[in-house]
Amino acid sequence: MSDSKNARIVDETIERIATNDPSLTLTSIYLNENEGIDAAACVRIAEALRGNTHLTLLRLHFKELELGDVGASALAEALKCNTTLTHLDLNDNNIGDVGASALAEALKCNTALIKLSLKYNSIGDVGVSALAEMLKCNTTLTHLDLHLNDNDIGDVGASALSEMLKSNTTLIKIILSYNSIGDVGALALAEALMYNDTLTGLELDDNDDISDIGASALVEALQSNATLTQLGLNDIDAIDTVLKRKIDRLMEINCEAKSEEEARRRKTTLRIGWMLDDEDEDEGEGGARCEAAVALALEEMRSFPEAAHREQLLSILLGSSWGRALYRRVSKYSANRGGEDVAAAVETVPRGRALYRYAAECGVYPGILMNVLRAHPSLCGSCRDIQHRLYPFMLLATLPEARTGDVMEMLLQCPSLVESAIRNPIGRGKEEGS
Repeated sequence: MSDSKNARIVDETIERIATNDPSLTLTSIYLNENEGIDAAACVRIAEALRGNTHLTLLRLHFKELELGDVGASALAEALKCNTTLTHLDLNDNNIGDVGASALAEALKCNTALIKLSLKYNSIGDVGVSALAEMLKCNTTLTHLDLHLNDNDIGDVGASALSEMLKSNTTLIKIILSYNSIGDVGALALAEALMYNDTLTGLELDDNDDISDIGASALVEALQSNATLTQLGLNDIDAIDTVLKRKIDRLMEINCEAKSEEEARRRKTTLRIGWMLDDEDEDEGEGGARCEAAVALALEEMRSFPEAAHREQLLSILLGSSWGRALYRRVSKYSANRGGEDVAAAVETVPRGRALYRYAAECGVYPGILMNVLRAHPSLCGSCRDIQHRLYPFMLLATLPEARTGDVMEMLLQCPSLVESAIRNPIGRGKEEGS
């Protein structure tokens, strides 16, 4: 196509925008070097856009002609007046921080634009910080694409975006691939995900400075965030594959769950499994992980209305393939007294009694209940209330499948149970004066 023909087509398109041609709602203008088109055409387009009330999508790719900050600033002035343009694509135009800041200032008052694409430009932390500040008050923009091969958005820019995400309720997707974001920026974005419940997509592909530190923070954030369904961390070699699999699993739950309650329940199950999954950990760490798993399970069981959900958590703690680690720790107590980690898991009597009660009510095999009491017999002997003190033992003794030998073993370990029951028969409640 000749240079003169290209120029004529561009002139005709600008004329149609300026005259508010109702048939022109979508347009794309690609201007390459040596086509006889002056980059000043962008300024003419901006002037024409001021009074246009029909155009909704505008793509301007000027490439080597470099729309740049001058062109972006001209378009920004037009956006202050225009009320119909909803999509603006300014990819590959060598826009820098000045142009991005001008666009950000305009979008503080523009209430029409919902998608802004600025990929393959030259925007850095200053420009993205201006965009983040704008998004604290803009309530219409939903998509922001800053996928920039030539861009240099780092931790400062990512931190600015994270502060914005804590209060923004309209943005649903941010693309930050191929930038220079590291662990500091990833940690900030992870914190924001704990507050934000509207963002559904966050792309961080090819930010090579993100390591396991940043990825672990994102895993932690996703355990409570139920709305993000797409998190891109592709082509980042510094992140361990186990962490990537955890993120994929959490994303899968967010995509599949039909409610936030379902997502929370499934993630709790997953987290308990992760806590009990490491068979190579040392004794001290194992006890701490068991304690955390028990505490989490008990906390969540109190909030789950369905008995089946509580039973599922207990099966993981005491009987499922994921829970075998805890079960082994309980079982080995009678052989070599190696169950101190389980005793730590039920260190406080109220917590241990709650675990025992839930287990019994959910139909856990009596042998497992007996193993819990073997690991921590004080469950039957450290409560002021005689009736409550006997409660764990009575649950075991009255189960149809309970073995006489188990009941007798417990009595031999805690002879005070018999003495207390003789002095204070059940039914009298607490001792007088206690």
